[in-house]
Amino acid sequence: MDGSTPLHPIAHALSGALLTMFYNTINEVTNTLVASNKTSRTQEDIILDCFKSAREPLSPSMVHFLTKLKCPITSIRRAMTDLTKSGSLNKTPKYTIGKFGKKEHLWVRGRV
Repeated sequence: MDGSTPLHPIAHALSGALLTMFYNTINEVTNTLVASNKTSRTQEDIILDCFKSAREPLSPSMVHFLTKLKCPITSIRRAMTDLTKSGSLNKTPKYTIGKFGKKEHLWVRGRV
């Protein structure tokens, strides 16, 4: 074993679904893991809602600003990548300058 606390049987049964949204890189367990998954799912819902109301393509920095989510920009980027993989968002070949002065791709809403 790796020394971590085993998951509760219910959380263990759901762990495949839980870890697809929340990337458990800090070895959270049971209740904390479930809470983190709920938070990440909410982030994706909020990001999708942002795209539903957007009238133009958005970058991760734009989404971070518009949603007012209190999370690192990397969480926004990861959620947008996951939403792209699921087909909910599409990454365009266009760029804008992000809040750190670097080029960022623009995304649009994908199939619903």
